[in-house]
Amino acid sequence: MSQIDLRKAKLFNVLTKNIVGLLTILILAIACFYIVKIFKKPGQMTVIESQAMDMSAMVPPLGAVPVAMELVQKKLVQGSIIYTGTVQAYEDEDIYPRVTGKIVYLNVYPGDRVKKNELIVKLDPQISEYSAKFAEAKYEAEAEMHNTSIAKEQFQEKEYEYKAALEEESAARQVVAEAQASQDYWLPEKARQKKLYENEVVSLAEYQLEESYCKAAMAKTLASQNKLSAAINKRKAAQAAYNSMTHHVNHQYLLAKKAQADELKAKIYDNYTSIHIKDDGVITKRLISPGVLVNPGMLILKVAYVNKVRVQCNVSNEDANKIKLGNLVFIKSSTSSKQIISGSITAIFPAADPDARTFIVEALINNVNSNKSVTKNSTNPVKTLKDYYFLPGQYVIMQIITGKSTGLAIPTSSVIYSEGKTMVWQTRQDNSKNEPKQYSCLMHPEIISLKPGNCPKCGMDLEQNKQLGQKTAHLVEIKTGLANPDLTQVTQGLNDDDEIITAGYENLIPGSLVLDTKWSDNGSESLPTPSKSTGSMKMPAMEMP
Repeated sequence: MSQIDLRKAKLFNVLTKNIVGLLTILILAIACFYIVKIFKKPGQMTVIESQAMDMSAMVPPLGAVPVAMELVQKKLVQGSIIYTGTVQAYEDEDIYPRVTGKIVYLNVYPGDRVKKNELIVKLDPQISEYSAKFAEAKYEAEAEMHNTSIAKEQFQEKEYEYKAALEEESAARQVVAEAQASQDYWLPEKARQKKLYENEVVSLAEYQLEESYCKAAMAKTLASQNKLSAAINKRKAAQAAYNSMTHHVNHQYLLAKKAQADELKAKIYDNYTSIHIKDDGVITKRLISPGVLVNPGMLILKVAYVNKVRVQCNVSNEDANKIKLGNLVFIKSSTSSKQIISGSITAIFPAADPDARTFIVEALINNVNSNKSVTKNSTNPVKTLKDYYFLPGQYVIMQIITGKSTGLAIPTSSVIYSEGKTMVWQTRQDNSKNEPKQYSCLMHPEIISLKPGNCPKCGMDLEQNKQLGQKTAHLVEIKTGLANPDLTQVTQGLNDDDEIITAGYENLIPGSLVLDTKWSDNGSESLPTPSKSTGSMKMPAMEMP
């Protein structure tokens, strides 16, 4: 017998021995098949069917999306634009020494608040050369003033001598005049007596007496003229002395003025050893420590004067056209801050930034926090920043008011910008009665019927695809006017009492069914029931056999 025959004989023996078990398994499999087919409910699947099913083809029933809705109404809209701004000090000052000296006092540090006229830097006052120069100039000025006083006394003395010489000259002139008058009288009288004597009318004795009177008058005139000449010379000498003393006093006065100027200069230089702050401010930077020898021009401190501050922001060209000087602006340090400072636009820079193409808008505000109390201490000045609303370099949020108007308004959160268009989701009531109803299987959506029934594949009930009478969402293009973070004015595209979607529209597509729900910042506060969202559509349980 060949090997093939041996193998066939062995296989036959095995089948003969296990024929009963094979028949039993076959009978059980046929019975299970018929039992499952008879008792399986619609929609139930076998394990093999469930594993072979394409789950990606399953879609939920077409229901309503929960959204927040609102009617379009007329409201007062206060237009505003919001930008982030930067705080600039009203004035900055760099503190430099004007004289050479060692710093012996510097008791401020960045962040310290300083008061007006407060001493912030002191150079070595005891060994300062400027103090010595000031003392020297002071003594010299006092000496020159003393010399000026002496010169004034001498001037007065010469002035009195000059006046006395003038009076003496005047008296001498009067004596000369009297003598000249007497001489003028006796000279003609003498000539007349001479003629009378020659005609023998008068005697020789009478003629000689008249002649003696004439000679005496002539002698007196000559003497008085000599005295007048002496008085004139004396007056000229006194006048020269007076003029000389006048020049001397003037010169001494100029020396005294020069000494006073030197004293003032020395005093100014000495005052340069003490540096005082010119107004209330804040120390922003310290570059040198006490004990350092400084020269003129070395930067010691930087001070910002922040009782008033400039709040600036860069606005776009479009928004810059909306802003006017005097527009109201509200400023706060952050979005969560409850402290809001109001002001007005005080400057709009006339040139745009060449890189960013933006304009700088500025508001000058009073920065002193009146709600903070200031505790005064004569030995240690108050050094706190809590008395100011803002600090230089701080970023703030600026809300600039651009106008007010009453008209149709919608929540700003409902406005959508897409492809250069301004749009909003509007709801419409679906009341179409002529549209044919469609039914489909939840498990096999490709099965579509125009009448209710069962799915030919799984036997499940066909469900209606769309519930009539519900609201649908549609995108509408609008034109806007004034706007702020809360409201936006609508000038075209919507009518009064139109209904729009204000929240929950992120995943909508045009024509989607929507359902009005109560909405909060965290989303829908309550989801709609299946009967409301799907029109009483019920999904049968997917039971496994």
